[in-house]
Amino acid sequence: MPDTPNTIETKILQNAVQPAPQTTPQTTPQTTPQTATQETPPVDTTPVLRAAPPPEKESIQEVISTITTNASEVGNWFETNQIQLIACGISVLVTTLFTIVILMSLRHIVSRGVSKLSERLGKLIHRLSMHISLLFLLTGLSYSNSLVHFPGQIDRIIDKTFFALFNVVFLAGILSIINAIDKAWSQHFQRKNKESYATSKLMLDLIRRIVKTVVWFIAILFILQNVFHVEITPLLTGAGVVGVAIAFAAQNTIANLFGAFSILGSQLFKVGDWVKIGDTEGTVEQIGLRSIRLRAFEGRLIDIPNRVIADTELDNFSNRDYYRECFTFSLVYQTTPKQMEKALKIINEICADMSGIMVPGKPPRFAFVECADFALKIQGYIWFKTTNFYTLQDYKNHINMAVLKRFNEEGLSFAYPTSTVFLAK
Repeated sequence: MPDTPNTIETKILQNAVQPAPQTTPQTTPQTTPQTATQETPPVDTTPVLRAAPPPEKESIQEVISTITTNASEVGNWFETNQIQLIACGISVLVTTLFTIVILMSLRHIVSRGVSKLSERLGKLIHRLSMHISLLFLLTGLSYSNSLVHFPGQIDRIIDKTFFALFNVVFLAGILSIINAIDKAWSQHFQRKNKESYATSKLMLDLIRRIVKTVVWFIAILFILQNVFHVEITPLLTGAGVVGVAIAFAAQNTIANLFGAFSILGSQLFKVGDWVKIGDTEGTVEQIGLRSIRLRAFEGRLIDIPNRVIADTELDNFSNRDYYRECFTFSLVYQTTPKQMEKALKIINEICADMSGIMVPGKPPRFAFVECADFALKIQGYIWFKTTNFYTLQDYKNHINMAVLKRFNEEGLSFAYPTSTVFLAK
Protein backbone atom coordinates (compact mmCIF):
# COMPACT_ATOMS: atom_id res chain seq x y z
CA MET A 1 0.00 0.00 0.00
CA PRO A 2 1.48 3.27 -1.00
CA ASP A 3 2.55 5.67 1.71
CA THR A 4 0.28 8.50 2.39
CA PRO A 5 1.64 11.96 2.78
CA ASN A 6 1.10 11.75 6.55
CA THR A 7 3.01 8.50 6.77
CA ILE A 8 5.95 9.93 4.84
CA GLU A 9 6.05 12.97 7.13
CA THR A 10 6.02 10.77 10.26
CA LYS A 11 9.03 8.69 9.02
CA ILE A 12 10.95 11.82 8.22
CA LEU A 13 10.39 13.08 11.77
CA GLN A 14 11.49 9.72 13.31
CA ASN A 15 14.69 9.72 11.25
CA ALA A 16 15.43 13.22 12.41
CA VAL A 17 14.97 12.28 16.11
CA GLN A 18 17.17 9.10 16.01
CA PRO A 19 20.93 9.81 16.58
CA ALA A 20 23.23 9.27 13.75
CA PRO A 21 25.29 6.07 13.97
CA GLN A 22 28.91 6.48 15.24
CA THR A 23 31.43 5.59 12.64
CA THR A 24 35.11 4.93 13.36
CA PRO A 25 37.22 7.18 11.25
CA GLN A 26 39.66 5.33 9.16
CA THR A 27 43.15 6.62 9.11
CA THR A 28 44.97 6.40 5.94
CA PRO A 29 48.66 5.64 6.25
CA GLN A 30 50.74 8.63 5.58
CA THR A 31 53.79 8.14 3.55
CA THR A 32 56.78 10.07 4.74
CA PRO A 33 59.61 10.66 2.47
CA GLN A 34 62.68 8.56 3.31
CA THR A 35 65.45 10.78 4.58
CA ALA A 36 69.01 9.99 5.58
CA THR A 37 69.34 8.86 9.27
CA GLN A 38 71.29 11.26 11.52
CA GLU A 39 72.98 10.28 14.93
CA THR A 40 71.63 12.18 17.93
CA PRO A 41 74.31 13.51 20.33
CA PRO A 42 74.51 11.88 23.87
CA VAL A 43 72.59 13.63 26.59
CA ASP A 44 74.74 14.91 29.54
CA THR A 45 73.19 13.46 32.71
CA THR A 46 75.71 14.97 35.18
CA PRO A 47 73.80 16.83 37.89
CA VAL A 48 74.40 20.49 37.90
CA LEU A 49 75.38 21.86 41.36
CA ARG A 50 73.66 25.07 42.02
CA ALA A 51 74.33 27.35 44.96
CA ALA A 52 71.68 27.33 47.65
CA PRO A 53 69.72 30.47 47.86
CA PRO A 54 71.02 32.78 50.57
CA PRO A 55 69.09 32.60 53.86
CA GLU A 56 66.62 35.22 54.39
CA LYS A 57 68.01 37.86 56.68
CA GLU A 58 65.99 38.96 59.59
CA SER A 59 65.05 42.47 59.40
CA ILE A 60 66.14 44.92 62.03
CA GLN A 61 62.57 45.19 63.19
CA GLU A 62 62.40 41.42 63.88
CA VAL A 63 65.68 41.48 65.87
CA ILE A 64 64.52 44.44 67.90
CA SER A 65 61.21 42.67 68.49
CA THR A 66 62.97 39.49 69.73
CA ILE A 67 65.21 41.46 72.10
CA THR A 68 62.25 43.40 73.39
CA THR A 69 60.29 40.19 74.01
CA ASN A 70 63.17 38.56 75.90
CA ALA A 71 63.78 41.67 77.94
CA SER A 72 60.11 41.80 78.78
CA GLU A 73 60.15 38.17 79.93
CA VAL A 74 63.24 38.77 82.08
CA GLY A 75 61.64 41.85 83.55
CA ASN A 76 58.47 39.96 84.35
CA TRP A 77 60.53 37.18 86.01
CA PHE A 78 62.41 39.68 88.17
CA GLU A 79 59.14 41.38 89.09
CA THR A 80 57.49 38.07 89.98
CA ASN A 81 60.46 36.83 92.09
CA GLN A 82 61.39 40.16 93.62
CA ILE A 83 60.88 39.04 97.23
CA GLN A 84 62.77 35.76 96.68
CA LEU A 85 65.69 37.62 95.08
CA ILE A 86 65.91 40.01 98.02
CA ALA A 87 65.91 37.07 100.44
CA CYS A 88 68.59 35.34 98.36
CA GLY A 89 70.78 38.45 98.38
CA ILE A 90 70.44 38.82 102.15
CA SER A 91 71.32 35.15 102.61
CA VAL A 92 74.42 35.49 100.42
CA LEU A 93 75.53 38.59 102.36
CA VAL A 94 75.04 36.89 105.74
CA THR A 95 76.84 33.75 104.55
CA THR A 96 79.81 35.78 103.32
CA LEU A 97 80.06 37.70 106.61
CA PHE A 98 79.87 34.51 108.68
CA THR A 99 82.53 32.90 106.48
CA ILE A 100 84.90 35.80 107.07
CA VAL A 101 84.21 35.65 110.82
CA ILE A 102 84.90 31.90 110.94
CA LEU A 103 88.15 32.26 108.97
CA MET A 104 89.40 35.11 111.17
CA SER A 105 88.42 33.25 114.35
CA LEU A 106 90.34 30.13 113.37
CA ARG A 107 93.39 32.16 112.41
CA HIS A 108 93.14 34.07 115.70
CA ILE A 109 92.99 30.84 117.68
CA VAL A 110 96.13 29.61 115.96
CA SER A 111 98.07 32.88 116.34
CA ARG A 112 97.11 33.61 119.96
CA GLY A 113 96.71 30.11 121.33
CA VAL A 114 99.78 28.48 119.80
CA SER A 115 101.45 28.38 123.21
CA LYS A 116 98.49 26.52 124.71
CA LEU A 117 97.98 24.24 121.74
CA SER A 118 100.58 21.90 120.41
CA GLU A 119 102.53 23.15 117.42
CA ARG A 120 101.29 20.34 115.19
CA LEU A 121 97.63 20.94 116.08
CA GLY A 122 98.05 24.67 115.47
CA LYS A 123 99.51 24.09 112.02
CA LEU A 124 96.73 21.64 111.21
CA ILE A 125 94.01 24.14 112.23
CA HIS A 126 95.72 26.89 110.22
CA ARG A 127 95.84 24.61 107.18
CA LEU A 128 92.20 23.56 107.51
CA SER A 129 90.81 27.02 108.28
CA MET A 130 90.45 27.92 104.59
CA HIS A 131 88.79 24.59 103.76
CA ILE A 132 86.31 24.91 106.65
CA SER A 133 85.45 28.46 105.61
CA LEU A 134 84.90 27.43 101.99
CA LEU A 135 82.67 24.55 103.03
CA PHE A 136 80.53 26.91 105.11
CA LEU A 137 80.41 29.41 102.22
CA LEU A 138 79.32 26.78 99.69
CA THR A 139 76.66 25.47 102.07
CA GLY A 140 75.26 28.96 102.57
CA LEU A 141 75.28 29.76 98.87
CA SER A 142 73.50 26.50 98.09
CA TYR A 143 70.79 27.39 100.63
CA SER A 144 70.52 30.89 99.13
CA ASN A 145 70.04 29.36 95.70
CA SER A 146 67.16 27.24 96.98
CA LEU A 147 65.23 30.43 97.86
CA VAL A 148 64.87 31.38 94.19
CA HIS A 149 63.47 29.27 91.37
CA PHE A 150 65.42 30.06 88.21
CA PRO A 151 63.82 29.30 84.85
CA GLY A 152 64.75 26.31 82.72
CA GLN A 153 67.68 24.08 83.75
CA ILE A 154 69.52 26.85 85.60
CA ASP A 155 68.48 25.52 89.03
CA ARG A 156 69.73 22.02 88.25
CA ILE A 157 73.05 23.29 86.85
CA ILE A 158 73.69 25.54 89.87
CA ASP A 159 72.88 22.73 92.33
CA LYS A 160 75.27 20.33 90.60
CA THR A 161 78.00 22.99 90.51
CA PHE A 162 77.71 23.63 94.25
CA PHE A 163 77.68 19.90 94.98
CA ALA A 164 80.81 19.30 92.89
CA LEU A 165 82.66 22.25 94.47
CA PHE A 166 81.69 21.03 97.95
CA ASN A 167 83.17 17.60 97.23
CA VAL A 168 86.35 19.08 95.79
CA VAL A 169 86.91 21.31 98.85
CA PHE A 170 86.11 18.43 101.20
CA LEU A 171 88.60 16.22 99.34
CA ALA A 172 91.26 18.95 99.56
CA GLY A 173 90.71 19.08 103.33
CA ILE A 174 91.18 15.32 103.66
CA LEU A 175 94.40 15.49 101.64
CA SER A 176 95.63 18.31 103.88
CA ILE A 177 95.01 16.13 106.94
CA ILE A 178 96.90 13.25 105.29
CA ASN A 179 99.86 15.54 104.53
CA ALA A 180 99.87 16.85 108.11
CA ILE A 181 99.88 13.32 109.56
CA ASP A 182 102.62 12.28 107.14
CA LYS A 183 104.76 15.27 108.12
CA ALA A 184 104.25 14.58 111.84
CA TRP A 185 105.28 10.95 111.43
CA SER A 186 108.32 11.96 109.39
CA GLN A 187 109.49 14.33 112.11
CA HIS A 188 108.86 11.67 114.76
CA PHE A 189 110.94 9.03 112.96
CA GLN A 190 113.67 11.56 112.21
CA ARG A 191 114.00 12.43 115.90
CA LYS A 192 113.72 8.82 116.99
CA ASN A 193 116.36 7.31 114.74
CA LYS A 194 118.21 9.41 112.21
CA GLU A 195 120.07 6.42 110.80
CA SER A 196 116.91 4.57 109.75
CA TYR A 197 115.07 7.74 108.72
CA ALA A 198 115.62 7.09 105.00
CA THR A 199 113.92 3.70 105.24
CA SER A 200 111.05 5.06 107.35
CA LYS A 201 110.55 7.97 104.96
CA LEU A 202 110.31 5.59 102.01
CA MET A 203 107.65 3.60 103.86
CA LEU A 204 105.70 6.75 104.71
CA ASP A 205 105.88 8.01 101.12
CA LEU A 206 104.54 4.68 99.87
CA ILE A 207 101.64 4.70 102.36
CA ARG A 208 100.82 8.34 101.55
CA ARG A 209 100.66 7.64 97.82
CA ILE A 210 98.40 4.64 98.30
CA VAL A 211 96.03 6.53 100.62
CA LYS A 212 95.84 9.53 98.28
CA THR A 213 95.16 7.29 95.29
CA VAL A 214 92.31 5.54 97.14
CA VAL A 215 90.82 8.87 98.28
CA TRP A 216 90.93 10.33 94.76
CA PHE A 217 89.40 7.17 93.29
CA ILE A 218 86.50 7.21 95.77
CA ALA A 219 85.92 10.95 95.25
CA ILE A 220 85.83 10.63 91.46
CA LEU A 221 83.35 7.75 91.63
CA PHE A 222 81.19 9.71 94.08
CA ILE A 223 81.10 12.79 91.83
CA LEU A 224 80.39 10.71 88.71
CA GLN A 225 77.45 8.98 90.39
CA ASN A 226 75.89 11.95 92.15
CA VAL A 227 76.66 14.84 89.79
CA PHE A 228 76.73 13.27 86.34
CA HIS A 229 74.45 10.31 87.21
CA VAL A 230 76.90 7.78 85.77
CA GLU A 231 76.31 4.14 86.70
CA ILE A 232 79.52 3.15 88.49
CA THR A 233 78.81 -0.59 88.76
CA PRO A 234 80.06 -1.29 85.20
CA LEU A 235 83.06 0.93 85.91
CA LEU A 236 83.95 -1.06 89.03
CA THR A 237 83.49 -4.32 87.17
CA GLY A 238 85.70 -3.11 84.34
CA ALA A 239 88.29 -1.85 86.81
CA GLY A 240 88.33 -5.29 88.46
CA VAL A 241 88.87 -7.04 85.14
CA VAL A 242 91.62 -4.58 84.18
CA GLY A 243 93.21 -5.03 87.60
CA VAL A 244 93.33 -8.81 87.19
CA ALA A 245 94.86 -8.44 83.72
CA ILE A 246 97.47 -6.01 85.01
CA ALA A 247 98.24 -8.32 87.93
CA PHE A 248 98.95 -11.22 85.55
CA ALA A 249 101.02 -9.03 83.24
CA ALA A 250 103.07 -7.45 86.03
CA GLN A 251 103.60 -10.34 88.44
CA ASN A 252 107.27 -9.54 89.06
CA THR A 253 106.54 -5.87 89.65
CA ILE A 254 103.83 -6.65 92.18
CA ALA A 255 106.11 -9.22 93.85
CA ASN A 256 108.82 -6.55 94.14
CA LEU A 257 106.30 -4.13 95.64
CA PHE A 258 105.22 -6.63 98.30
CA GLY A 259 108.89 -7.41 98.90
CA ALA A 260 109.45 -3.71 99.56
CA PHE A 261 106.61 -3.79 102.10
CA SER A 262 108.26 -6.75 103.81
CA ILE A 263 111.68 -5.09 103.92
CA LEU A 264 110.38 -1.72 105.10
CA GLY A 265 107.98 -3.24 107.62
CA SER A 266 110.51 -5.55 109.27
CA GLN A 267 113.39 -3.05 108.89
CA LEU A 268 115.89 -5.78 108.10
CA PHE A 269 118.50 -3.22 107.13
CA LYS A 270 118.99 0.46 106.37
CA VAL A 271 121.13 2.56 104.07
CA GLY A 272 124.79 2.17 105.00
CA ASP A 273 124.50 -1.32 106.50
CA TRP A 274 126.93 -4.09 105.60
CA VAL A 275 124.80 -7.03 104.48
CA LYS A 276 125.15 -10.36 102.74
CA ILE A 277 122.24 -11.53 100.57
CA GLY A 278 122.81 -15.04 99.29
CA ASP A 279 126.32 -14.94 97.85
CA THR A 280 126.31 -11.16 97.38
CA GLU A 281 127.99 -9.00 100.01
CA GLY A 282 128.33 -5.24 100.24
CA THR A 283 127.05 -1.95 101.66
CA VAL A 284 123.45 -0.82 101.12
CA GLU A 285 123.37 2.40 99.07
CA GLN A 286 119.69 2.71 98.13
CA ILE A 287 116.37 1.09 99.05
CA GLY A 288 113.62 1.38 96.44
CA LEU A 289 110.18 0.00 95.73
CA ARG A 290 111.53 -2.33 93.04
CA SER A 291 115.01 -3.23 94.27
CA ILE A 292 117.91 -2.32 96.52
CA ARG A 293 121.43 -1.36 95.47
CA LEU A 294 124.53 -2.79 97.09
CA ARG A 295 128.05 -1.45 96.69
CA ALA A 296 130.37 -4.46 96.75
CA PHE A 297 133.72 -4.12 98.51
CA GLU A 298 135.52 -4.37 95.16
CA GLY A 299 133.49 -1.36 93.93
CA ARG A 300 130.74 -3.02 91.87
CA LEU A 301 127.18 -1.67 92.10
CA ILE A 302 124.73 -4.57 92.40
CA ASP A 303 120.94 -4.25 91.94
CA ILE A 304 118.89 -6.95 93.69
CA PRO A 305 115.06 -7.18 93.20
CA ASN A 306 113.00 -7.06 96.38
CA ARG A 307 111.24 -10.34 95.59
CA VAL A 308 114.63 -12.09 95.61
CA ILE A 309 115.51 -10.56 98.97
CA ALA A 310 112.21 -11.71 100.48
CA ASP A 311 112.98 -15.34 99.53
CA THR A 312 116.74 -15.36 100.28
CA GLU A 313 118.73 -15.69 103.49
CA LEU A 314 119.98 -12.30 104.60
CA ASP A 315 122.83 -11.58 107.01
CA ASN A 316 123.14 -8.04 108.36
CA PHE A 317 126.63 -7.61 109.78
CA SER A 318 125.92 -4.05 110.90
CA ASN A 319 122.86 -5.01 112.94
CA ARG A 320 124.75 -6.57 115.82
CA ASP A 321 126.05 -5.57 119.26
CA TYR A 322 129.51 -7.12 118.96
CA TYR A 323 131.80 -9.27 116.84
CA ARG A 324 133.07 -12.67 117.88
CA GLU A 325 136.37 -13.66 116.27
CA CYS A 326 138.30 -16.92 116.41
CA PHE A 327 142.10 -16.81 116.90
CA THR A 328 144.41 -19.75 116.19
CA PHE A 329 148.14 -19.83 117.02
CA SER A 330 150.21 -22.78 115.81
CA LEU A 331 153.51 -23.77 117.51
CA VAL A 332 156.12 -26.24 116.34
CA TYR A 333 156.21 -29.79 117.67
CA GLN A 334 159.49 -29.02 119.44
CA THR A 335 157.54 -26.85 121.90
CA THR A 336 157.81 -28.19 125.46
CA PRO A 337 154.90 -28.32 127.93
CA LYS A 338 156.39 -25.43 129.90
CA GLN A 339 156.65 -23.37 126.74
CA MET A 340 153.03 -24.21 125.91
CA GLU A 341 151.93 -23.01 129.34
CA LYS A 342 154.01 -19.88 128.83
CA ALA A 343 152.34 -19.24 125.47
CA LEU A 344 148.83 -19.52 127.02
CA LYS A 345 149.85 -17.15 129.82
CA ILE A 346 151.16 -14.57 127.33
CA ILE A 347 147.91 -14.64 125.31
CA ASN A 348 145.77 -14.23 128.44
CA GLU A 349 147.92 -11.29 129.61
CA ILE A 350 147.55 -9.55 126.27
CA CYS A 351 143.76 -10.01 126.39
CA ALA A 352 143.67 -8.64 129.94
CA ASP A 353 145.59 -5.52 128.86
CA MET A 354 143.08 -4.94 126.05
CA SER A 355 139.93 -5.67 128.04
CA GLY A 356 138.53 -2.22 127.15
CA ILE A 357 137.81 -3.32 123.59
CA MET A 358 136.06 -6.52 124.65
CA VAL A 359 132.42 -7.14 125.60
CA PRO A 360 131.89 -7.16 129.39
CA GLY A 361 130.76 -10.53 130.72
CA LYS A 362 132.29 -12.43 127.79
CA PRO A 363 135.96 -13.01 128.70
CA PRO A 364 138.26 -14.62 126.12
CA ARG A 365 138.88 -18.35 126.33
CA PHE A 366 142.13 -19.86 124.95
CA ALA A 367 143.29 -23.46 125.22
CA PHE A 368 145.69 -25.98 123.71
CA VAL A 369 143.12 -27.71 121.51
CA GLU A 370 144.83 -29.88 118.91
CA CYS A 371 147.96 -31.71 117.86
CA ALA A 372 147.64 -31.19 114.15
CA ASP A 373 149.70 -32.65 111.31
CA PHE A 374 152.56 -30.19 111.63
CA ALA A 375 151.65 -27.95 114.59
CA LEU A 376 150.43 -27.72 118.13
CA LYS A 377 147.40 -25.44 118.00
CA ILE A 378 146.18 -22.90 120.54
CA GLN A 379 142.67 -21.66 119.81
CA GLY A 380 140.25 -19.24 121.46
CA TYR A 381 137.47 -16.68 120.93
CA ILE A 382 137.36 -12.95 121.66
CA TRP A 383 134.15 -10.83 121.72
CA PHE A 384 134.98 -7.32 120.50
CA LYS A 385 132.83 -4.38 121.54
CA THR A 386 132.25 -2.84 118.09
CA THR A 387 129.89 -3.04 115.12
CA ASN A 388 132.27 -1.46 112.61
CA PHE A 389 134.18 -3.78 110.32
CA TYR A 390 137.25 -1.56 110.00
CA THR A 391 137.46 -1.08 113.76
CA LEU A 392 137.33 -4.84 114.11
CA GLN A 393 140.27 -5.18 111.76
CA ASP A 394 142.27 -2.73 113.90
CA TYR A 395 141.53 -4.73 117.06
CA LYS A 396 142.60 -7.98 115.44
CA ASN A 397 145.79 -6.33 114.23
CA HIS A 398 146.66 -5.17 117.78
CA ILE A 399 146.11 -8.65 119.22
CA ASN A 400 148.15 -10.44 116.56
CA MET A 401 151.04 -7.95 116.71
CA ALA A 402 151.25 -8.21 120.50
CA VAL A 403 151.26 -12.03 120.38
CA LEU A 404 153.93 -12.07 117.67
CA LYS A 405 156.15 -9.71 119.63
CA ARG A 406 155.88 -11.60 122.94
CA PHE A 407 156.35 -15.02 121.33
CA ASN A 408 159.55 -13.85 119.64
CA GLU A 409 160.83 -12.45 122.95
CA GLU A 410 160.20 -15.80 124.70
CA GLY A 411 161.69 -17.87 121.92
CA LEU A 412 158.45 -19.54 120.89
CA SER A 413 158.41 -20.62 117.25
CA PHE A 414 155.36 -20.57 115.01
CA ALA A 415 154.75 -23.67 112.96
CA TYR A 416 154.31 -23.90 109.24
CA PRO A 417 153.68 -26.88 106.98
CA THR A 418 156.76 -29.13 107.16
CA SER A 419 157.49 -32.79 106.63
CA THR A 420 160.27 -35.03 107.96
CA VAL A 421 161.65 -37.82 105.81
CA PHE A 422 163.27 -40.86 107.50
CA LEU A 423 165.64 -42.86 105.33
CA ALA A 424 166.01 -46.56 106.18
CA LYS A 425 169.43 -48.20 105.93
